[in-house]
Amino acid sequence: MSPLFRSSLFALGIVLTPPALAGSFLDSASKALDSASQMTQNLSSNTATTAPTTRTSTTQSLTDLAMSSLGVGNSQATSGLGVLFGLAQQNLTGNQFQTVSQSVPQMSALLSAGKQATEQAQKSNASGGLLGNALSMASQVSPTAGTALKAYNTMKNLGFTPEQIGSLINLVTQYLQGAPSANSASSKSSSAADLFQQGVSALASQPGVTAK
Repeated sequence: MSPLFRSSLFALGIVLTPPALAGSFLDSASKALDSASQMTQNLSSNTATTAPTTRTSTTQSLTDLAMSSLGVGNSQATSGLGVLFGLAQQNLTGNQFQTVSQSVPQMSALLSAGKQATEQAQKSNASGGLLGNALSMASQVSPTAGTALKAYNTMKNLGFTPEQIGSLINLVTQYLQGAPSANSASSKSSSAADLFQQGVSALASQPGVTAK
């Protein structure tokens, strides 16, 4: 373990005994990330309380559903959805993500908004050394966990609470379960909803994020 790596862990309050277990590190890193983000991110002070998830309809925009269900604005809902789908895209194969994408007409716009939000969060991290180090170290331990922590940080930077992140994941899952298949001749065995859950599973397991 390099001196820089060890000192970063010490500064974050993470203590590992050799051999270091990835699971223990990632759990500690996510908790440290949660604490560090409170000091380095300017979260909205009046974030709406998570509302019960409403019954979804494929005729209604997914962004509109997120706005009405979570009580958030258009920009926050669009960016949050984009972050979730961007994470799923990174963790799924091209064909798997295409199955998900075909069920969401506004996918390109969502991905673009999510990418912009992620870049903005990364700029914020650049001035918050501990937070940036936590993300970097998590990526070294596990690329999948690293991308999940990055998405978690971006969502918090947008003003989402862990509870709202879980509710948004559940909302998207319900939406995809009701979406008609865009390729009925496909031999794919996994539904769009199943694939989406697979793609965001690492984020869904973060502390405070409760997704069904």
